[in-house]
Amino acid sequence: MRCSVLAAAGFLLAGCQSLVTTTKSYDVWFRSGVLSEFGYAATAGEMPVVVVGNPFDLPKPAVDEAVIAAMQGHNRGSAVRFVQAPADIAQSGAGYAVVMLLNAGPGIGADFACARRASFSPPVAGGGTTLLAVFCGNADARSWAYSRTGPVASPDDPLFRDLVARTTFQMIPPRDDDWGEGALF
Repeated sequence: MRCSVLAAAGFLLAGCQSLVTTTKSYDVWFRSGVLSEFGYAATAGEMPVVVVGNPFDLPKPAVDEAVIAAMQGHNRGSAVRFVQAPADIAQSGAGYAVVMLLNAGPGIGADFACARRASFSPPVAGGGTTLLAVFCGNADARSWAYSRTGPVASPDDPLFRDLVARTTFQMIPPRDDDWGEGALF
């Protein structure tokens, strides 16, 4: 009996490494309209994505491609196709884009990620896999979600794909207001 209880406890603790936990925030300056603004930014049906960081032993373009593929179909609002950001959007803090920051260490804020985008190398977090997803309007974060999970071996790992999908979904609020009553003001 004691062995089965210990085995069950060990199984539950081992399973914690496969959970994805998420923290999110919607724009504090523009308290409403993030869902609509995301739709407006993607009026052509596409949303540029800047992937920052590479925690895997793979070429960065392969990791970028895997992240963007895992994002497809996991956003709130209108259907959008996530695409690699052109260099002018990726290197500047101009225009709308989503920044996906892999294994961001402490101290990297959403506004900083929007302003600097692909022009910085983030400090690396240890002990697991993290993802900061930020919807940017120029150099300002409109909304963001931060998720973490246990270590993953590759971008093909189902846990990594789940991390990207859940974080992408949580990055955009479910409706335009954040007051909880459905009113915009």
